[in-house]
Amino acid sequence: MEYITSLESPFDGVVSAFFFNAGELVSDGMLLAEVTANKEE
Repeated sequence: MEYITSLESPFDGVVSAFFFNAGELVSDGMLLAEVTANKEE
C-alpha cells in the first residue's frame, strides 16, 4: 500500500475539486483531483 503525500500538475493552478475522501483506497490511474489553470497576466 502506498500513501499519496503530494500531487503534481503540469501547470500552475488551483485545485478546484477532489474525487476521493480522506482515508479512501483508490486504484492506480484514478482521477484524484481537478486543477484549474492560473490565467497568465
